[in-house]
Amino acid sequence: MRHFFGIAMAALMFAAGATAASAQTVTSLEPKACKGAPGNAAAQKHDHAAVIYDCAGAGGWRIKLTYFGTNVSADFTPAGTQKPVFTLRAPFDIGPRIEWRSAGKGQPPHAAIVRLHVRTEAQKTASALAVLGVSGSSLCLYAVVSPVAPPNQNVAATLTSDELKGSGKCGAPRTIGPESDTTRELIELNR
Repeated sequence: MRHFFGIAMAALMFAAGATAASAQTVTSLEPKACKGAPGNAAAQKHDHAAVIYDCAGAGGWRIKLTYFGTNVSADFTPAGTQKPVFTLRAPFDIGPRIEWRSAGKGQPPHAAIVRLHVRTEAQKTASALAVLGVSGSSLCLYAVVSPVAPPNQNVAATLTSDELKGSGKCGAPRTIGPESDTTRELIELNR
């Protein structure tokens, strides 16, 4: 028992150290914090029209959310450009905020963490965290964090995002924690 307690304390101290080494900025994806596209009010009354929001991110990034039926996509556009460099997709919904990670206050982000929601076969909602690598004006999916990743999903996403400091390089997306239908679906959808 004493050994387990020691390991748990070491993990918490490591997590606290890793999170202290980085700064975070949280930006909202809530409709009230974003600019609605013309026609959204009419589109919300119909299932066959897209509802679009333009949201501000950290470091000048813009995120265009497009809701169409039960699918949602987030187009990420870097500061000073008009063309998105990455589209993140979720088959049900995207969480209400993005946590942008940087090396320190006023520094450009090296990672972003976004919650993605999936509708399961049992008609329940499951979620995972997407860790995005950010390097200058490029962005990519680095990892999908399982809902049961140890020590918990949020800490695992933070530790994973801090692996990207200075690189922002992704490669093939990986799963953090136990692989599940949710993590497999999200990685496949975002290849």
